[in-house]
Amino acid sequence: MLFALRRLALTVPLLIVVSFVVFVIGSLLPGDPAAARFELHGGPEARAEWRRDKGLDRPIHVRYARYMHGVVTRLDFGQSYTDDREIGPVLLGRFSATVELSLFALVIAVPVGIGVGVLGAVKRGKLVDYLANLLALLGNSIPVFWLGMVLLLGAISIGFRHFNARYDIAFEDVIAAYSTKLYLIESLVRGRFLVA
Repeated sequence: MLFALRRLALTVPLLIVVSFVVFVIGSLLPGDPAAARFELHGGPEARAEWRRDKGLDRPIHVRYARYMHGVVTRLDFGQSYTDDREIGPVLLGRFSATVELSLFALVIAVPVGIGVGVLGAVKRGKLVDYLANLLALLGNSIPVFWLGMVLLLGAISIGFRHFNARYDIAFEDVIAAYSTKLYLIESLVRGRFLVA
């Protein structure tokens, strides 16, 4: 229990360090958000005023402190540099997709992991045990983004074509009545499926 509490306490400084590193890297990337925003219209004065309004003329540590103050006190993640949309609602809209993916990954991974683990334990030292260990090693070693691209290519090669959005346009009338953004879960609960 003490070990778990210690690990949990370490997540706070870790989150701060990771957020600072990501913030600094994002700030040091080449390109100027003001130049991209005022590419066609607006002169140097408009760009300078916009940079001042967004706080981009201040040092990185001051901008980071201002950003973190907004996140911690008001859950304010700022605005997009391209269209001034609030970032918080956009993150919240995407978060529901992450929750669904995580839940359905657990529904698959837990039974498979338990089954393979039990099988490997029962047949210890045999071929099944070695295959189970190899499967576990591969599962921990393969980068998720690479596996995702391989699975995507595999799905395209067997005929799936609709990967450009979270749901097909044919679902538009089905999900319009949904109260949450958990489209897959709510479809299962309501028993509403699109039949092609």
